[in-house]
Amino acid sequence: MIMICMPDTDCRHIIVRPGSIHRNILATGIALVLLTEGPLAYTQESASPVEEVIVVASQVPLTRERVTSAVTALDEAALQGYGNQGLMEILRQQPSVSLSRNGGPGQTATLRIRGEEGYRTLTLIDGIRVSDPGSTQIATLPEHLLSQGVSRVEIMRGPQGLSYGADAGGVVMVQTLLPATGWQSALDIQTGRFGSQQYAASVATGGEQGAIAVQLTQLTSDGFNARSSDVLVQDDDGYRNFSGHLKARYQLSDAVQVDFVHRKTSAATEYDGCFLASTSDCRTDYSLQATRAGLVYEGAQSRHSFAISRTASDRDFFTQGTLGFATEGTLGRAEYLGSTNQFAGMTLVFGGD
Repeated sequence: MIMICMPDTDCRHIIVRPGSIHRNILATGIALVLLTEGPLAYTQESASPVEEVIVVASQVPLTRERVTSAVTALDEAALQGYGNQGLMEILRQQPSVSLSRNGGPGQTATLRIRGEEGYRTLTLIDGIRVSDPGSTQIATLPEHLLSQGVSRVEIMRGPQGLSYGADAGGVVMVQTLLPATGWQSALDIQTGRFGSQQYAASVATGGEQGAIAVQLTQLTSDGFNARSSDVLVQDDDGYRNFSGHLKARYQLSDAVQVDFVHRKTSAATEYDGCFLASTSDCRTDYSLQATRAGLVYEGAQSRHSFAISRTASDRDFFTQGTLGFATEGTLGRAEYLGSTNQFAGMTLVFGGD
């Protein structure tokens, strides 16, 4: 997709459909974006007196005045104000975002942006695509994403998401906390109805040369009987989720920085109706591991980043305690993104994966 914005004129989007190769799970893509200085500022939030930087719109940091797409940004204070344990419960309260779910915590859910299919909602956490390569059309499983430890969320709506690839009818970019200086630690304990309990611990440290943060969260719930036809057993459908997130940054020099992110999620969901109509003893065990390593060079007039990532998932489906079937998948990616502002009044963004 090429996006061209000239001062005092409308933006024009031209969709370029590059060739692609599919073997196992392999895709190629390229994006080119031209961003110009000008008075354009079409966002769904009013301008703030503090200069706010948006990343999701063009994959490089831009001030809000230069963002031409429909973007909503939620900072840490706004996220905490919602008070939801699930990240998707916060997102569904934003404009043009909807969430459908089969029951309580952990039940199958679909997140849609502007009515797009759920598998076309791309979710990234610190640059990692948390799409499940073992699921149909490599969709993100939003029911397993927790809000604990999240410091910022940006939501982009509309066709501009195609710059992230054909599977991005809408984009949700999630960032976790990484301190600039000093030590930070936190312990959070929550309890609620239906036997819900959440324990979260984090520790982080940062300095001039680098920073590292570790976040661990465990959520358990006894759940409730979400199936109205279950009048005999009337069992509760419980859920448990353990998520660990590691994020690190190291400054090799004034211009070169390396980044590393690793995320692991293990979850178990109980539900009713697995192949046998009279069966209420159903469970799915889910595991996701994602790793990303990146190198960033930032000069006076240009910025270049290269990253490699690997995502692996495994889901086991049980009926009355017996394994019925399982799915697993692995996705490897290599990504390059560059930008330059050597042209007067314009920033050129280009990349491929």
